[in-house]
Amino acid sequence: NEQLTMNNEQLTMNNEQLTMNNEQLTMNNEQLTMNNEQLTMNNEQLTNNRVEWVATETSARPLRHRARAFLLATGGILGGGLVGEMDGRVREPIFNLPLTAPQKRSGWFRPAFLDPQGHPVFSGGVAVGPDFRPVGGPANVWAAGGALAHFDPILERSLSGTAVVTGVAAAQAIVEAVLSIQ
Repeated sequence: NEQLTMNNEQLTMNNEQLTMNNEQLTMNNEQLTMNNEQLTMNNEQLTNNRVEWVATETSARPLRHRARAFLLATGGILGGGLVGEMDGRVREPIFNLPLTAPQKRSGWFRPAFLDPQGHPVFSGGVAVGPDFRPVGGPANVWAAGGALAHFDPILERSLSGTAVVTGVAAAQAIVEAVLSIQ
């Protein structure tokens, strides 16, 4: 336990945990956590706005998957592709892409369970351009299916159809982009 106090700001460091004025920074197993916001360093490697690899957990160690292009097709909030946190934030856990989902739990649902407009949390997701690249995301990442913003798969009864159609369109965009680089 090492502790440093300077101008009423307290800095405590023990077991690779740094605390400063109730803001906590924890670093272990290549995972960085600050105020419940996680940046998993072994999940992706970003260089020059391009993802070089993503990692998956295996029984022994993370396995890195390298590619020229990545398609995010993990689903929406119901399938676990978007994660709702206890503080009300919704996040995309693989590439940490910006989302259109309400960031306060009070904005997730409308008062009526069967509201004809649906619920905002289900239409939140990754905003993409016409080529299915996420707005504000890495240059070699595309998104499709339930992870996409601005459609409500429950209200529209369109989850499978949207997943297939946008998956095919995103795959075509990826092929065009990769071929244009070669």
